Amino acid sequence: NLTQFEVDENILSGSIPGEVGQATHLTSLWFGVNRLKGTIPEVVYDLTQLQWLEVSGNFLTGTLSSELSKLTDLEFLDFSLNEFNGTVPAQLSKLSGLSSFFISDNPGIVGSIPEGFSNLPNLTFVMVDGTGLTGSLDEAFCGAEREIPIEIVAADCLGDSAKVVCSCCNFCCDGIENCEEMIL
Repeated sequence: NLTQFEVDENILSGSIPGEVGQATHLTSLWFGVNRLKGTIPEVVYDLTQLQWLEVSGNFLTGTLSSELSKLTDLEFLDFSLNEFNGTVPAQLSKLSGLSSFFISDNPGIVGSIPEGFSNLPNLTFVMVDGTGLTGSLDEAFCGAEREIPIEIVAADCLGDSAKVVCSCCNFCCDGIENCEEMIL
C-alpha cells in the first residue's frame, strides 16, 4: 500500500496521470518543480487520506477545485508557481487541519480572499502574493486570537496600489516581483 509518491525536481513533462487515483492510501503526493502541464485530475480529490499535496513549479492550469474540500486530512497545500486561474473556493474553509497554503505566483487567481480563512485554526503559513486576490487578511490572521501563532504570511500588500490589506504580513509584495520583509 503506497502512502507517499514523491517525484519532485525530476524534470518530468506531460500531465499528472489519472492512474495516481488508484493509490488510495496515499498521504503525500509531490509533483513539484517539474514541467507538468494540464489540469489536476479529478481523481486526486478522491484520495481522502492525503495530508500533503505539492504541485508547485509546473505549468498546471485550470481552477482551484471546490473538490479540494473532500481532502479533510490535508495539512499542506502548495499550488504556487503555476498557471491556475479563477477564485479560491470558499469550501477550503472546511479543511480545519490545513497548516500551509501556498498559491503564490498564479496571477490568474482572482477575487476576494475567502472569509472562511478565519475558520482555519491551524493555518500558520500563507503565501498568496503574485495573485490577483484582493481584500483583507487582517480579520483571519492579524486581529484574531489564535492558539497557534502565524509563522509566515505573504501577500500583495506593498505600496500605494496594494491589493491586500495585511497589517501582520511578514512579506509584503507589489504584485510584480518586489517583496519586502516587514518588521512586525
